[in-house]
Amino acid sequence: MNEVEILKRYLHREKMCITYERLEMVRTLADLEETFTADELCEKLGERGVKIVNSTVYRNLKILCSAGLLEMVKTSGDGKSKFVKVSQEPVVCHLTCRRGNKDRIIKNGDLKELIIDICRENGFEDYGIVVRIEGIRKRCIFETNKGGMEIAEKLKGILTK
Repeated sequence: MNEVEILKRYLHREKMCITYERLEMVRTLADLEETFTADELCEKLGERGVKIVNSTVYRNLKILCSAGLLEMVKTSGDGKSKFVKVSQEPVVCHLTCRRGNKDRIIKNGDLKELIIDICRENGFEDYGIVVRIEGIRKRCIFETNKGGMEIAEKLKGILTK
């Protein structure tokens, strides 16, 4: 079942209207990266010639999350919420760097099978599993420390004059 059909089923079940704006938002998701902000979705809609007020986009993002098409993840350092497209695969695993706001999808069949086995052993009939592992990439730690060391060197030079 594609994303439009999932949305239509959800809206019908919740006795909500199928609107042009909601359908265009779902169609536009295909043009976005895995992780995006509401502003990025608004921009992409504009590029496609779809005229939707930003407040309508923000309001409908909540509906797309409730329909199971998106997942809202913790806000990034700039205070903007990020959204992740929920894959229609049975299991999706993400590695998310909190400092660099990078998100990588893990494609490991063994890990997916293990997660499905755990669900079955615990009596879960899954409708889609999203696993998110959050941390800080070594590269981001190094870049932060490097920047801190450069500032410390500059301060040291200023203070010794």
